[in-house]
Amino acid sequence: MGPFKGNKVWFSCPNCRPSVHAVPEAGQFPVSYTIEKLLRMLRRTSLASTPPSAEKDTAEPAHSPGTRPGEKGQTYLNDKVRSLLEKQEAKILAAIHNCQKVKAQLNQYETTVRGWGRQQQNRKNRLQTLVDPCIDARMLAQQEELSTSDKRQQVDQGEQQLHTLLQAVRKAASAGEAYETIVNADHVMEEQTQREEECLAMFPDVHTVTTIKKVIEVSHAALEAAATVQAAQQTAGVGGGAAGHASLPAAAASSIRDRVDVLMSQPLKICPRGAMEPARMDDKTAQLTLGRRDSREDDVQDCPMCMTVFDEIVQQRPRTLPCGHTFCTPCVNGLNVQGLVTCHNCHVVHAVPEVGHFPISFTIENLIRRMRRTLLASTPPSAEKDTAEPAHSLETRPGEKGQQGLNKKVRSLLEKQEAKILAAINNCQKVKAQLNQHETTVRGWGRQQLSLEDRLQSLVDQCNDARMLAQQEELSASDKRQQVNHGEHQLHTLLQAVRTAASGVEAYKTIEDSDHVMEEETQREKECLAMFPDVHTVTTIKKAVDADPTIDEIRTSS
Repeated sequence: MGPFKGNKVWFSCPNCRPSVHAVPEAGQFPVSYTIEKLLRMLRRTSLASTPPSAEKDTAEPAHSPGTRPGEKGQTYLNDKVRSLLEKQEAKILAAIHNCQKVKAQLNQYETTVRGWGRQQQNRKNRLQTLVDPCIDARMLAQQEELSTSDKRQQVDQGEQQLHTLLQAVRKAASAGEAYETIVNADHVMEEQTQREEECLAMFPDVHTVTTIKKVIEVSHAALEAAATVQAAQQTAGVGGGAAGHASLPAAAASSIRDRVDVLMSQPLKICPRGAMEPARMDDKTAQLTLGRRDSREDDVQDCPMCMTVFDEIVQQRPRTLPCGHTFCTPCVNGLNVQGLVTCHNCHVVHAVPEVGHFPISFTIENLIRRMRRTLLASTPPSAEKDTAEPAHSLETRPGEKGQQGLNKKVRSLLEKQEAKILAAINNCQKVKAQLNQHETTVRGWGRQQLSLEDRLQSLVDQCNDARMLAQQEELSASDKRQQVNHGEHQLHTLLQAVRTAASGVEAYKTIEDSDHVMEEETQREKECLAMFPDVHTVTTIKKAVDADPTIDEIRTSS
């Protein structure tokens, strides 16, 4: 071929060198079938024009060096035909040798890509062991987020109840209403305290934090490993030598250990169990953690139902029910419904005795009288006068003038209850803030897990693609090997035909057939040499395979 001129390739004839011809668009000059026909006719003519005597004179004895053992039939062929057969035999033997070399290369290539496919399957399985924990960790984070949201809503609902009770405490206009409000507030605050303790015990969930943190670290390390190996492959090239590939995983692992991003950069500022206790232990709210005392038990001289002082003169005498609780006579009479009295404290139902009333507790009356005498004896008159305050000096909150009609004892209880409710509301707000922060944190964890899951899944998909590519390459190599093997069998058959040709016509036919088969086999060998190694296949699969040891090392070490 000559140089390019324009868009054409020019060819210089070796016989008449000054002549230059443009190569046709088909890429080659046409085959001269006429010349092939003439050559075949000349061969037939030369074989037909040779007299039998000449063949007999030129024939060699069977034991001569030119006659192969077991092929005595060719001793009757002339020298020309025998020479052609010997040359054809040599060409067939060379073609068979080439077939065997190509088959060996195809076998080796087929084994190699089969091994690559297995490695890709193993790597896919190992990566899947990272994807599955990612999914589990994401589900765990979602469950934790839902649980936190549920607790936050419960705390928020409790806070609303406390605000409602706070308004009721501030607006209580009678002793009965005050008592009912205090009882309800104690019950709600007890539930709220229990709910706060459950929240403090719930977050941070050590199992959730440990699992998610570990999965994030391992997943990031695996992704770093893949990125590092691919970058090194692109820099060094696929065929960089065995030494370069042997040192790559260790270098990648060293780089990864230094660069793995720990995603817990913003530590969770969750109040641990007991950290909220100081806020509860002020003077007004110490009862929240030490165990609430019932507000009705502050003074045994008062009826726990109407908050009035027991007094035998005004018929406020104490009467004890069979359950052991004591109330004033008007309150017990008010509880009497068709001869049955339900205790206001323990809700046990008692039948009214036949005498029509429960017995008076004379012991309590005696104790109250003794306590009053003791208090009067221990308090000097001057102190009583100094500490006595006029009725109008008691603290009255704006808009709550209705409480001015309550006695000092009831108002004092309401003020204490208000302080406790305010402290409980403050605790609710603290817990809600922490729950909001925890909910935001676990939601971020879930998003990180989803991102890692997608990136790891892309690596799994790459492994899948590389495995399918290796399988396709293996099938292609196997198909080519079978074709070469079939061609080799044909050549062996033709070799036997060449060695056993007994006439000129048979020899010519055998030579023609073998030429055709050898031409096909040569074309097939060229296709095989062009097929392997497929650079794209080798590059894709080898990158993935070289990344595998580092990822596996990180997965097992974690």
